[in-house]
Amino acid sequence: MRPRKIKTPEEFRKKVDAFFKHREKEGKPPTVSGLAIFLGFADRQSIYDYASKKGEAFACIVKEAIARIEDFAEQRILSGDGNATGAIFWLKNHRWTDKTEQTVDVRSFSLFEQAVEDKAKKYADTQRNTESDGK
Repeated sequence: MRPRKIKTPEEFRKKVDAFFKHREKEGKPPTVSGLAIFLGFADRQSIYDYASKKGEAFACIVKEAIARIEDFAEQRILSGDGNATGAIFWLKNHRWTDKTEQTVDVRSFSLFEQAVEDKAKKYADTQRNTESDGK
């Protein structure tokens, strides 16, 4: 088993904060991949895996870091500074959407169909009973 890269949530938080300060100082946007590299992980998924194995304290720090990166991307889109296409692309790839989704409740239509079928069956049964009584 590989040794832990970061042993405590406090140490993890300090490194995450150091990443954001480092990126700000360099004038570079914060990214999830950049955070992974800065923390010594092989890829972005490793951050999520590490946090899920280490518990809620680590997971909360990762969620907060991702939210800070999303905030940066959102600000780029809303500020009108430069080209926001990259920020929009990034957000879409992180489960944001620019489309309106509608939920259609087909249950009410199904209930209507069921009621019609029930009435038709009842009518057919009545017709059969009437015909059998007349024989």
